[in-house]
Amino acid sequence: MLDTLTPFLLHWAITALSLWVASHIFKGVRFDSTSALIVSALLLGFANAIVKPLLIVLTLPLTLLTFGLFLLVINALVILLVAALVRGFHVSGFWTALFASLFVSVLSLLIGAFFGGARDALKVTPLDRILVETDAPFLTPVPLRGRPNAPYLVPITVRFMAAELGIEVDELSAQLAANPLRVYGSFR
Repeated sequence: MLDTLTPFLLHWAITALSLWVASHIFKGVRFDSTSALIVSALLLGFANAIVKPLLIVLTLPLTLLTFGLFLLVINALVILLVAALVRGFHVSGFWTALFASLFVSVLSLLIGAFFGGARDALKVTPLDRILVETDAPFLTPVPLRGRPNAPYLVPITVRFMAAELGIEVDELSAQLAANPLRVYGSFR
């Protein structure tokens, strides 16, 4: 039980730390109390796991039309949603939410990479719950670090994941190919 709880708690702490730092950098982001910060971090994690994927699917044509830039708008809207739901979390407006969401995303990635959170999470997450994507220009796989991240790099990530899990690439690839159909269904 503790093995599966540790990555969750680590991610929650990283999100809380990132939000706290953002509140000191952006004057339009403010927390009235520590409890508001902690609840906001928890709710932001849930919103990113549940609401954000739904928004991405619903706005897919717009996201494709803007070459993915609309994802920044979705991130800002998720921050604004959390601020509207949590008493004591204040965001002054859309542009503050946009830049704060960018900052929180990048800082969370950097802190998470330092703690190895992704590897830990990979090892305890059931294979039928994993999706692989490249919506961020950061954290390009190691042999190509420094270049922009792009979909053609997914096979490198999948090979790395298979090696970490100690399974064959074909087995992992088959599962990863089935997961989006199970999660999102067919687009027909």
